[in-house]
Amino acid sequence: MPANNRSSGKSDAGRAVARELDQLKKKVKELALKLEREAITGSVNYARPLELETIAAPVHIVVGEEDTLTPPAMSIAMVHRILGARMTVIENAGHLSNIEQPEAFNRAVLGSLLELSDRA
Repeated sequence: MPANNRSSGKSDAGRAVARELDQLKKKVKELALKLEREAITGSVNYARPLELETIAAPVHIVVGEEDTLTPPAMSIAMVHRILGARMTVIENAGHLSNIEQPEAFNRAVLGSLLELSDRA
């Protein structure tokens, strides 16, 4: 076999291994995302009813506008059940709004904390 055929054979094998590795990485990523979603969904869908009306402490709910795990509608429902609760929706953010939009998240939380400290 000429040298160039052998080298192209190695190249083909290398490309095949690279494709398989890419497919494996994709499957691992999909599995990790699935497991994360299942864990979060399980905690969100906890069977015991939440007794939100009994909360007496100040509450500030921060939610990403694109959150599909705990969507803004769920947060709105919670705010209506907690006396005096307030809510901030972080634009262009999903469930991890503190990571996706850290400046907006920090402004919302800091603003709420400063408001509480002014009342004290």
